[in-house]
Amino acid sequence: MNLLLLLVGFSICRADHLSTLPTSAISRFIESVSQDRNLKVECKRDLTQIESIIAKHKDGSQRLQHFFSAFRFGEAYFLETRDRDRWMYASTECIEAAGESTFFASEHPLLFCHGYDIDMKEEIAFGMCMPASCEGDHLLLLNEWRLFATSSADENDINYAECMRSRMIYQWYQRVDSLAVFFVLVALMGLVGVATAYHIRSQRETSSRFEQLLLAFSAKRNIEIMMRRPKASNSIVSCLDGLRVQSLFWITAGHALWFLPSFTENVDELKKDFANFSNLWITNFLLAVDTFFVLSATLTSFHFFRSITSKGDKPELRSLSYWLRFYRHRFLRLWPTSVFVLWILTFGISLAHHYAAWPPTDPYIQCTKHGWENVFLLSSLTNNRCYGWTWYISADFILFLSSPLFLLALKHSTKRGIILSLIVTLISCFLNAIQIIRYNFPPTQMLFVQPPVLNQHYMQHEVLIYNPPQYRIGAYVIGLCLGYLLSGYREPSGASLSLRAKCYGWIGSFILGLVALCGLYPAVQGWNWPIYNVIYGSIHRILWSLSIAWIIYACHYGFGGIINSFLSCSIFMLLSPLSYSAFLMHMVPVFGFYLNFSFPIIYSGTTQIIVFCAIQIILTLLCALIVVLIFEIPSLNIERIFLLGKYSEGKSTFESTRKAKANFLSSTNDMHKKILNKIE
Repeated sequence: MNLLLLLVGFSICRADHLSTLPTSAISRFIESVSQDRNLKVECKRDLTQIESIIAKHKDGSQRLQHFFSAFRFGEAYFLETRDRDRWMYASTECIEAAGESTFFASEHPLLFCHGYDIDMKEEIAFGMCMPASCEGDHLLLLNEWRLFATSSADENDINYAECMRSRMIYQWYQRVDSLAVFFVLVALMGLVGVATAYHIRSQRETSSRFEQLLLAFSAKRNIEIMMRRPKASNSIVSCLDGLRVQSLFWITAGHALWFLPSFTENVDELKKDFANFSNLWITNFLLAVDTFFVLSATLTSFHFFRSITSKGDKPELRSLSYWLRFYRHRFLRLWPTSVFVLWILTFGISLAHHYAAWPPTDPYIQCTKHGWENVFLLSSLTNNRCYGWTWYISADFILFLSSPLFLLALKHSTKRGIILSLIVTLISCFLNAIQIIRYNFPPTQMLFVQPPVLNQHYMQHEVLIYNPPQYRIGAYVIGLCLGYLLSGYREPSGASLSLRAKCYGWIGSFILGLVALCGLYPAVQGWNWPIYNVIYGSIHRILWSLSIAWIIYACHYGFGGIINSFLSCSIFMLLSPLSYSAFLMHMVPVFGFYLNFSFPIIYSGTTQIIVFCAIQIILTLLCALIVVLIFEIPSLNIERIFLLGKYSEGKSTFESTRKAKANFLSSTNDMHKKILNKIE
């Protein structure tokens, strides 16, 4: 359908990329469609009365405005991408019109539905607000709305629709699955409380496996693990704590601001500010993911080569038992917490609000269908419909599976390892360039502004080029090479660099980081620079990774100066153990904040953005602390008890002597920090 058809008969009101009709026209449509004989009696009755019912309330004028504004139409192709924030805004307007609240149900609940011809998705999608009693008639009403808005009977019928009620039929306390999550969480918190109290009061040795398992949940012990550094300072790279925590904050802030337009009235003003040069830290926040890849690979390589020099390990390609332990170690620390969080988010937290999320992003809808992809760590290879941000866990694990090829090459020959890494990185850059050219993609996934000169379908960009590990391996390979250098396996010494070399290194790192961060500006402005977009899009993550790699290298070898002092400060060390759970949980405070904030949000400037981000970062850390104490660290302790055989019954103790306790905490914390460093 051509959008010009929508000009027939009515004055079209534009709302960003979506359109609507004047209030008077929508009112006539409701009056007309309520006479349709094919509608249910309840639906016809409620349609006839809906305007008067809404208007009689104290805030009836504002609620009526929300109700009429929810009648929208726009290109179906961009429903889940470029126009997603406006569709979500329209659905929230419909919900606000119903006057629901957490503790009080509306006497006249509403339903927002959007639909289109699924076989002709390049056509127009239509959305409207209707009484909840019309749920069975929603397709009929959407088609009537389509005919009324287009003044044409020659178009294809709407045959696919998704709806969301202003209040879910069953609240979380009426659902078995949500109650199961609630009681499990309460039980785990109770177990932590009991274990902590027992740990504080008990002064004798742990003489049974049961006591060992109980004390695995002790908050006293686990907080000590989180706060204690290994005694051997050369066993960790301290600046990684700062980089990891700051990258976590950056990711959280970026995702928080990505959803801000979905609840903002003056969205044009907001997006105009997003396009400013000074806000490139927002529009290009996804570079933080490449920092995660570098950190993960660096620790993988660092500890691999340290295990050779300090423990005498001699891994070869055919060392099957070694590699099975290598993979098991990683899997058991990555997978349990990921699946636990997936479960509580899908069947618990996502159902805790009185109305559901917008259907295309509703965790309950999407994860009950696609959650298996997350469970098997395959979401980076699929359409990534369930908790989209967790694609990183999948990609990182897949890259970890390939890491022995690079580690063994570096072990046998520095030259061969570097050549292999360089070849793989160049191939990855070439693959990125091919996809950018083929689909006219922007240099990176552009979530805030989508210039029409480039492909505006950022979900297609995500599935085809942003998520798959073959396009992200460059940053990971750089991290593997960096970890090799830091390990001292062949006695490299950063301290032996001349002052000139160190200065050149810092200048180069600054330039590469600046180019990677600010080089997105031409695409943000919509400048038609196709060759530049291809070049920048294919190498900017490599430039950023090299910049981060130099910072780590310089800090580790003692010429990081004030940067190293900042990245290694105690606050980052304390927050670093929360990073994995915080990454998994960070969207909970984001959604929770907006769902409970006064609607609509009126954008007022940078200060508002900073306040919003700060609040959501703090809430993220609090959520992460809960998950870490009730599940993540206890699961690590249990794995240590059963698989590593560290606690033989009747022999091991937490409190028998001060020395035994100190040694236990040091070794356990060393293991735990390695895990967390690898994961993020």
